[in-house]
Amino acid sequence: MDYLEEFIDFCQFQRSLSKNTIRSYEWDLKQFFKHLKDRNLDITEVKIRDIDSFLISLRKEGRSPQTVNRKIACLRSFFEWCRRVEIVKGNPVEFIKSLKQPKTLPKYLTEAQQQALLEASKNTNHPNKNGPYMKDRDYLLVVFLLDCGLRIGEACAIRREDINLEDGTLRVLGKGQKERIVILSDRLIKAVKEHFNNGSDLLFFNQWRKQLDTRHAFRIVQVIGERAGIENLHPHLCRHTYATNLRRKGADLLLIKEALGHASVSTTEIYAHLGEQEYKEKLKALIN
Repeated sequence: MDYLEEFIDFCQFQRSLSKNTIRSYEWDLKQFFKHLKDRNLDITEVKIRDIDSFLISLRKEGRSPQTVNRKIACLRSFFEWCRRVEIVKGNPVEFIKSLKQPKTLPKYLTEAQQQALLEASKNTNHPNKNGPYMKDRDYLLVVFLLDCGLRIGEACAIRREDINLEDGTLRVLGKGQKERIVILSDRLIKAVKEHFNNGSDLLFFNQWRKQLDTRHAFRIVQVIGERAGIENLHPHLCRHTYATNLRRKGADLLLIKEALGHASVSTTEIYAHLGEQEYKEKLKALIN
């Protein structure tokens, strides 16, 4: 378990991985370590056949190819770290191939569902001293997810200083501590001006005025979805919807990639194929 703690620290402080990724790595590795313990194996003794045995056990449990591939990626990263710090001589996962996954189109919300979600977010009740703010908060959260395509962790971390209402932009620190500029829709700018009077530097906080955590935000979105008649709604579905809306309006794939923060370039390089002003104008026209 010492190996696990050291690896998690490496992922958090040196690789700057997201909390969700780190949480998944921790869960996957604990499951793998139990598999080794049941077979009286130490990390230093693991061979390819032991990795295969673990993966076969997952398939027997009915785990999907996507889940198995996530665990393969986790183990590959873990053993590469073990090799680098000289815990093992080689990476037994290096030549393990990922399973083939059926290609599925991402799900998204229809225009009617999006409208229903917005209406439902305006009708939330919070019986505490921050009740009025909470109602505004829930609406703002939904609009940010639908109109900016933010990851839920990115939305929760928004601070007053990140928003430039005059320019209509939001500075976001995404995965791997990569910064990008997000263009705000007209209705989002209007909503922020009307509702961002909470006396805090945070845009989204809980009843104790602490930053809203991702699990709480996930649940808020899910509850609003239920009220809107949308079962099993999760924040990432809003992200897919944002991308789908852009695509329907004619955005090219590279523009969408940049808007979602999938590009692996810094903010100053993100507009390589477009001038910065042209990028902003084009995206603003698409989201409104």
